[in-house]
Amino acid sequence: MTNIAGVPKEGPSKIASGHNQRNLLSFIIPKGATIKRLRIEPRASSSPDPNPEYPDPFVVDWKDTPDITIKFYSANKTLGDPTNPNEVGKMFWDFALKITNNRTQNLQLKYSDLVFEDQYGWQYPGSVDKYGGDKETVLLPGESIKTIVKVSGVSPFSRLVKLLYKGWSLDISAWT
Repeated sequence: MTNIAGVPKEGPSKIASGHNQRNLLSFIIPKGATIKRLRIEPRASSSPDPNPEYPDPFVVDWKDTPDITIKFYSANKTLGDPTNPNEVGKMFWDFALKITNNRTQNLQLKYSDLVFEDQYGWQYPGSVDKYGGDKETVLLPGESIKTIVKVSGVSPFSRLVKLLYKGWSLDISAWT
């Protein structure tokens, strides 16, 4: 077990009224480290009681840590071609992403593994082109690619709000 430097040993800070306030702690994690579990040891050292009862320590496990890192560069939408009956009234999105393989082995990544969800829960798989074409890319350990992932046939009333990847979710509502 490793203690992280810079984390205060004292408990929650007090505000003027004497009530506890919430604290936000941040850490610098060594490059290449993967967090698998956090051990939380609650303490109330600011209590006037010389022997306060502390809540029991507990562990937060990270199962299924994402095997990729996604950097989001841009989101562009266009209206479908009004002369093409298959595109009338539909939106087409292009997402510029950088995808990095965090695994220690090769990663087989298909564009359709990246699924975009709108505010109503409708899901749209990513593709190579606006016709839904899929492509598989093999990323070596630590390798990155910068690519355009396309999403086709989105209703103009829909707003894409999440990027999903194998049970992992990224809120993209600020970009769309």
